[in-house]
Amino acid sequence: MIQRIQTLYLALAGLGLLGTFALPFATSAEAVATSQLFADGRYDVQDHVALTILAGLGAVAALAAIFLFKNRPLQLRITVLSMVTAILLLVVAIVLFLNDAGSMGELTPQDGWGIALPVLAIVFLILAQRNIRKDEELVRSMDRLR
Repeated sequence: MIQRIQTLYLALAGLGLLGTFALPFATSAEAVATSQLFADGRYDVQDHVALTILAGLGAVAALAAIFLFKNRPLQLRITVLSMVTAILLLVVAIVLFLNDAGSMGELTPQDGWGIALPVLAIVFLILAQRNIRKDEELVRSMDRLR
């Protein structure tokens, strides 16, 4: 049923991953010409193709899982796929930042809200996964009673 609590969690996770397209991971006071990520003064998802693909795939998977409520095992697998992409997004973003940190020179970037969104999405996906499992256990227990 679409009005279950995991629908809300999946929607929030999907919106969180889509929010990474709007909010930067980090910003610098000025543009750094020698930096690949901070050439425009903002480090965001559009700075690397892997980040764009991971954020888009994770968001689409989370939002698509909402409509798989009739097939809970598939919904659970799609939720896990979205969680893996969110974790990979976070790891790749941190690795790219650490590799590019040497070209920043004296400037120190300020953290943005965009880096917290994948973490929130992971939390919401874990909560959705727990509730999907609870629903599956409830259905199995009802089948035993028949």
